[in-house]
Amino acid sequence: MFRNIQLLRAWGAVLVLLHHYRLNYLAMGGANALLKAVMPYGFVGVDIFFAISGFIMMHVIHGRQADPENVRDFLGRRFLRIYGWYLPCMAFGLAIMASYDPGAFADVDLLGSATLTSVVMHRLALPISWSLSYELYFYLAIALGWFFLGRTLKAGLWAALVLLVLWSALVPYREGTLLSFVTTPSILEFLAGALFYVYKDKLAHRPLLALYAVASVVLFWLGVRYQATNEFVRIRTFGAGAFFLLCLFVTLEQTGVLRAGRLASVLGDASYSVYLLHLPFVSLFNGTGLRQHLADAGPLLAEAGFWAFVLAFLALCAGLHYCVEKPLYRGLCRLFGLERMRALPVAVAA
Repeated sequence: MFRNIQLLRAWGAVLVLLHHYRLNYLAMGGANALLKAVMPYGFVGVDIFFAISGFIMMHVIHGRQADPENVRDFLGRRFLRIYGWYLPCMAFGLAIMASYDPGAFADVDLLGSATLTSVVMHRLALPISWSLSYELYFYLAIALGWFFLGRTLKAGLWAALVLLVLWSALVPYREGTLLSFVTTPSILEFLAGALFYVYKDKLAHRPLLALYAVASVVLFWLGVRYQATNEFVRIRTFGAGAFFLLCLFVTLEQTGVLRAGRLASVLGDASYSVYLLHLPFVSLFNGTGLRQHLADAGPLLAEAGFWAFVLAFLALCAGLHYCVEKPLYRGLCRLFGLERMRALPVAVAA
């Protein structure tokens, strides 16, 4: 597993977490200027996850024969990895929602939430689960491409990328339709990550580090400058920036310039738990009165209390990963007869 990918996954999860804690942080009088500047754009963590997912999925299938058994193993493990931990976290989220936001609970699409077949955020038990629906779509698409195209999969990835760019540029995006789901510009991030893996031996070289760093900074700046929060413009700015950030971190590791440490691996492993559970804990932070208590304690204690809560949550997620999430996944693999295969890494905090 690429250690720097783990670092990026950890960053992506924390960025999304901070984005969703923004209103609570402001309400309690949070004054950290850098944090307040970053929080509105923490959603870019999802773009980072998507690019990573494409890269890792190509890593997973690299060197394996595209036969029915391997494709079944690939899809089986990916579906167990996503659903196996998502469903318990969804149940926890529903319990918290019922306690602190019964109005939203009454409006939840339980079937669509449980099956990950809905991307209507305001009706999801865990509103961030829309991204998992796209993850599953990409897993299915890459598995089919791998099976039917075999050694020509690279050409298939390029064709899909070019066609989707043209479609996104020419056809208006109409959210909520099946066509918009299968042609979402977000798939470009998966495809770009997958293609970078294909060409990493040619592209992960030290002379390109400056290019990757500058490109990611400029593209993120453009995303902020033009408030690129949705559709194709987000992919062209924040999405492209996330791709070059992936290129940068992989190249840093491949060239021996920088390799993340053990803590990055721990937080990267826990990123799926962080991603799934941070919204229920936002509700707890506010609903239990902790936010108001910290706000009443004064600015210094409020700031310290906020960070203590976030760090404690990250530690909890790390513990849950190693004590519950990982054993659960392995148990499900045994149950479904997939234990003989090497464990596949999770690409997303999804």
